[in-house]
Amino acid sequence: MKTEIEDRWSFVFSVLLKKQEDLWVAHCLELDLVAASPSMREAETDLLSIIDEQVRYCITNNNMENLFHDAPREVWDEYGM
Repeated sequence: MKTEIEDRWSFVFSVLLKKQEDLWVAHCLELDLVAASPSMREAETDLLSIIDEQVRYCITNNNMENLFHDAPREVWDEYGM
């Protein structure tokens, strides 16, 4: 069953996933949100949860102007953009 939020909004985000020492780091470039974990799958899953909460909060509180905060240019450069 879809929520009202899922029926009205659709987003596509770029994620940089890389290994740094003993952790996998997942970085959402459009929102500048980061999650880190010992496993790649956990880092991805954690970041998706963080993104979901951020988007839901902004939509629910009619605060879309504060949703997007680009990651620093050097992070985008690592992604190849």
